[in-house]
Amino acid sequence: MKKLLIILMVFSFFGCSSKKETAVSLMEVGKPAPGLIIKKIIRPKGEKFEDLKQFEGEFVILSFFASWRDSSLDGIKKLNDLHEEFKRESIVFIAVTDESEGEIRKFLRENNIKGRIGIKVPAESFKNFRVYDRPMSILINDKGIVRDFMDTNDLNRDIIRKYIGQKEEDNE
Repeated sequence: MKKLLIILMVFSFFGCSSKKETAVSLMEVGKPAPGLIIKKIIRPKGEKFEDLKQFEGEFVILSFFASWRDSSLDGIKKLNDLHEEFKRESIVFIAVTDESEGEIRKFLRENNIKGRIGIKVPAESFKNFRVYDRPMSILINDKGIVRDFMDTNDLNRDIIRKYIGQKEEDNE
């Protein structure tokens, strides 16, 4: 009887847990971008990040990077060039990492990242965007739909122009 009572208590404890299951929305091309959490934006200073929806009407190139990876540094250089080339377009470049502010500020003393920089991105956002390696970029159109994703080092002007062209075709 004691064993049965203990088993019932254990089940009731786990059954009454206040932790609720949340549906995980994983990134899919052609679907709305999943949830993104950025705990802090360090550039531009003072900007608050609520949700990717705040950039509706603009293309977003969301790039996950790691300051300690050489391939991420190469990707950042590529993004900087693309940022410069497309500065007159409605494109938002956001570089994000799970690293701390101190680590990224130290990195920025020797390296430049143009565009927005988000730090302390939790593992949940990496999972939602299916980021298993870095650098990785996700292209999100002006309506918040994921159009493509790739290694940041494979991103180029032709790919960006392809999606800008789709915007013009969608509006005709």
